[in-house]
Amino acid sequence: MKTGSAPAAPGALPLIGHAGRLARDRLGFLEDLRALGPVVRIRLGRTPVYVVNSPDLVQRMLVAGNGVEFDKGGPFFDQATQLVGNGLSTAPAGPHRPMRALLRPVFARHQLPRHTERFRDCALEVSSAWVPGQVIDAYTEMKRLAVAVLARTLFLAPEDRQAVEGVVGIAAGCGGVQPWHVPARRRARRTALCESRSSASR
Repeated sequence: MKTGSAPAAPGALPLIGHAGRLARDRLGFLEDLRALGPVVRIRLGRTPVYVVNSPDLVQRMLVAGNGVEFDKGGPFFDQATQLVGNGLSTAPAGPHRPMRALLRPVFARHQLPRHTERFRDCALEVSSAWVPGQVIDAYTEMKRLAVAVLARTLFLAPEDRQAVEGVVGIAAGCGGVQPWHVPARRRARRTALCESRSSASR
């Protein structure tokens, strides 16, 4: 199937395309696209994006294509590479293969019990800072846990410990905002602004 023959999803708005619907109801929007065909064209801003709904096509893209028929690339991966570097998750097929070979021993079967211990240790360290009745930011805490697990699994030398802790601290400080939090935070900011103006007028 050629992308030019892919049906276009209805409901695109001027300038933003389908971005608003995707932000409001991500899962529902993607589920609705399944009924339109194996490949559906949507628009994010002015950029056309093709959503693959067929499991066979997804398998062909990710595995069977083997980097020859399909490969990574485009604006998203260009920006991601500038942010995180040319790593395993962003590298196209050519440099990806030697990177994968270097990392394969880390994921060998005999390494899994040791990884499990590190996962447990990281979970205990993160959760030990919580106290009964405390309200935590689950997104930030899970990001802290994920980065700690990743760093301590892949960077094992003792001299890397300070670097690992630095990565964990940076990740924890870069709090992300999920789309569904934004309106509530905006309302809170508007309320606080109105209250401060009211206090000032008195």
